[in-house]
Order: sequence, then structure tokens, then C-alpha cells
Amino acid sequence: MATDDGEKKKRSRNPSSPRSTSRTRDGDGGKRKRRMDDEDDQRQDRKKHREKDAKRKHRSDDDKKKIKKKKKHGHRTSVPIEEQLSASDYFLKNNEFSAWLKEKKGIFFTDLSSVESRELFLDFIKVWNKGKLHPEYYSGITK
Repeated sequence: MATDDGEKKKRSRNPSSPRSTSRTRDGDGGKRKRRMDDEDDQRQDRKKHREKDAKRKHRSDDDKKKIKKKKKHGHRTSVPIEEQLSASDYFLKNNEFSAWLKEKKGIFFTDLSSVESRELFLDFIKVWNKGKLHPEYYSGITK
């Protein structure tokens, strides 16, 4: 049942049919589009890796600055467990504690009651064990 004028009957495409997939006009069956999508994904991955590397580099620069700062001041970062103080070291570290009170708190040890000095010694212990004191405290202070 062909028509007289030689025209072909046009078929309508159903969007749900398998032939209706998005393909390029060059007849490669959509392979080119997929290839371009893969290349885009690879570019994005490379970009993410570059950004992560830049962040790592930035962090390492910060770490270097912190290390230089610590070396410059000469302060310890932490005190070994065997050198850490407890409340029972009150009499052993009295010279260091008295010097710390005078320098940091502006208080003379002789002006304190026993209870007050014990409470302040607990603060001194915290600072000592964190390694925040000047190195001369750890080497020993003589009166």
C-alpha cells in the first residue's frame, strides 16, 4: 500500500522505546557522548586531587610554622610521665612553685595560707605537666 507520490510514511517514535536514547548524529551509537562524560569525570577527579594536595601542602606549612615557633621559645610540648608532678610533690618543687607564683601570679609564697598555696600548687601542676613552663623550671631553680 504505497502512496502514489513516492512519499514514505513517517513513523512516530515512542520516547520509551529503546531506539529513543540520546545519541550523536555521527552514527557512533552514543559512544562519543559517554566518552566525553568519562573525560569530564576524569577532569573533575584530577581537580579534586589537586585541591586536596594544595590543602595538604597548606597544612604542612602551618605545621612547620608551629614547630619553628616551639623551637624558638624553647618550651616543651609535654613532660614525660616520670617527670610529671602530683600533689605529693608540694615540698620537692617548692622553689619552682614559689618562683612561678612570683613571676606569673604576682603573689609571694609567704603571703599565702596553707590552703591557698595548696590550691595554687594544683594550678602549677597542670601547667608543669603540659610543658608550658620555661625550661629553667624543669632544670631546677635554686633560691
